[in-house]
Amino acid sequence: MLDNAVTEMQARAATYAGARREHTPTPAHPLVVILVDEVAFLTAYQPDKQLRDRVKAALATLTTQGRAVGFCVVAALQDPRKEVMSLRNLFPDRIAMRLDEPEHVDMVLGDGARDRSALADLIPTDPGHRRRGRICPAGYRPGPGAGPGRVGHRHRHHRHGRRVRRCS
Repeated sequence: MLDNAVTEMQARAATYAGARREHTPTPAHPLVVILVDEVAFLTAYQPDKQLRDRVKAALATLTTQGRAVGFCVVAALQDPRKEVMSLRNLFPDRIAMRLDEPEHVDMVLGDGARDRSALADLIPTDPGHRRRGRICPAGYRPGPGAGPGRVGHRHRHHRHGRRVRRCS
């Protein structure tokens, strides 16, 4: 499937060559979204080395050349380590959801992301922390007066001593 997507992308790029520089979806040339769940199996744990190398080459081609011609790759994985996802820097937009370790936040979102309040490692597995549709990290409580349409106070987080916004 990934090889076919690369072939289609390259054919579209040849059609666009010299004619246009940006993609606008049309019925003839729709936006193609390639969704890969558990990409780590394909890029790191796949026992067939030739298949693993083909997958990496196809993903690298799609992520570096696809945007301009309307090909987008969305990949999901549970382990953000570089040895598992060596192509992660080719994905410009990243979302982190309930990471295991504080170091994983910077791995996924970039250096210093955790210091800038991206606390994805503090999202609890306990659904009891759900407040008005938001998941609040353990130890967070709505600030006094925080209600619908109001933002809670800033306070010092008990584990890190940094000022963070309370979930409301």
